Amino acid sequence: MLMEADEAAYTCPIYFELLVGAGSPSETRIVKEALALCSRLVFDSSRWEQAAALERSLRRAGVTVPRDDVFVATVAQAHGLTVLCRDKHFDLMQACAGVDLHVEQC
Repeated sequence: MLMEADEAAYTCPIYFELLVGAGSPSETRIVKEALALCSRLVFDSSRWEQAAALERSLRRAGVTVPRDDVFVATVAQAHGLTVLCRDKHFDLMQACAGVDLHVEQC
């Protein structure tokens, strides 16, 4: 497991999505405890321009994906990380010309 190997990471949009999806205070606590075991990759101001460029590139290629996925892809690209997911949008971004993104579906 990635968390046990100290290789799991998340970024702010994922933190937000998980907190929104928590249905109770106890689920919120579990999310926070789990993420405390992961590295947090900050989506800082320099990433906004990169994310905008990525989304423009995707749109030019006729690919539309949720904006949070664009944010995650931007951070993954910036850090040279693989996105481990169950989300076809990352495969679409990977297949798009000019998008250097490593994706592993689980």
